[in-house]
Amino acid sequence: MGNIARYLIYGQLAFFSSVFISIFLAPQSLATRHGITYYGIHQPTIIPYVTGSIISAWFIYKAAKSLPRISPFPTIRYVLFSFVIINLALLVTPHTWGSLFDWSHQIMAFILFSTELILSIWLVIILNNRSFIDVALLLLLAIDGIFVAVYVPSSNGYLLQGQLIFQFLFTVLLINVLTKLLETAKSSSGSTTQLLQRDEQLFILIAALVLSVAVPWYIYLYISLK
Repeated sequence: MGNIARYLIYGQLAFFSSVFISIFLAPQSLATRHGITYYGIHQPTIIPYVTGSIISAWFIYKAAKSLPRISPFPTIRYVLFSFVIINLALLVTPHTWGSLFDWSHQIMAFILFSTELILSIWLVIILNNRSFIDVALLLLLAIDGIFVAVYVPSSNGYLLQGQLIFQFLFTVLLINVLTKLLETAKSSSGSTTQLLQRDEQLFILIAALVLSVAVPWYIYLYISLK
């Protein structure tokens, strides 16, 4: 799988590292009902949280960009692009800044987790990657998704832990299935092609627009929470 696997792994390493650093800085977050987004609204954890989110988004983008254009990779590529956009958009909608931001944040988080589950079902069931490991990972992902949904409205619980497990399972499943799909594509076509330049430029423009809001927003939030 080469670079694509490395990009996805690097992205998750950046994400989980930022979360673990944030947990160290704010251990009370383990019992919060706000889950991962807790770290985006508290001064001690804003910097590692935002930094890790941006680095993770960059590596996911690199992985998506490296996927070939032959079927079924364009669908996977654009779903990964949507993950990048949603993750960056989550940075600019802290749920403590009023009901509009709260609902926007919750809706985007719901779309993110739901799309990850839908993509996983498509990869395993529709594309017929039904090995024991793939099916087991999908079942665990679905069970954990229910677990996360149960704790969303709770005043306390294990929302953070459930979200982290969900992201880990999804990444393992994605890498495992993509590895097999790419090996099949390579043996059948002999080569892969890069993302269309126009699509890449459009994506960079959208990401740049989101970042132009996210970075100043969190600089202001960081200063205001001191």
